Amino acid sequence: MRTQPTLLALIMALFIPLACDAQLTPLETSQHFWRAIEQRDMATLKLYVMSPGTLSDEPQKLAVSDITFGKIVIDGDAATVETMLTIQDDTAFRTQLETQLQKTEGAWKVDYDRTINKLAQMDSKEKMLGNIKELGKILSDSIDSSVQELHKQWPELKRQLEELEEKTKAKLPELEQKLDEIRKKIEEGFKNQEEKPEGLSI
Repeated sequence: MRTQPTLLALIMALFIPLACDAQLTPLETSQHFWRAIEQRDMATLKLYVMSPGTLSDEPQKLAVSDITFGKIVIDGDAATVETMLTIQDDTAFRTQLETQLQKTEGAWKVDYDRTINKLAQMDSKEKMLGNIKELGKILSDSIDSSVQELHKQWPELKRQLEELEEKTKAKLPELEQKLDEIRKKIEEGFKNQEEKPEGLSI
């Protein structure tokens, strides 16, 4: 007589979680999915994805935190949930994506591949932007350093320019004298040419 209640309890224990999963909304499924990702709980994660058999150890490598949710769009058996999270990589950065869901056998499941592929693409873009920003900072620091160095060297540069100006001024009279001598020689040449007698004609 005691065997029947025990068997019934086991059957209920198996089917109650399935019934609860079937009643989960896209938002609730997304919350469970990302919590499992954050906690690196593979057993729980498999309950909320479309193809749990295809999962590798990749989720265990994803370091995410501060997960929040926004706009939800349901279109028949497909849904998206706006998801904001922080990726903990070499440098932590905040990003936004859409968790992709599909209704499978009456229950909402996350399309793991589509969702994580978008996350990987965003991760690459953020890293590239981060590299560009870092390069910009390096260039800015380099320019600032060059300007500071120029300020330091300016007194010496100014002194050298003033010396060059003085030397140029000192050379001007000599240069003017040489130019005047050349001008006189040219004038004398023209004058001598004009004073030559014209040849006799036969």
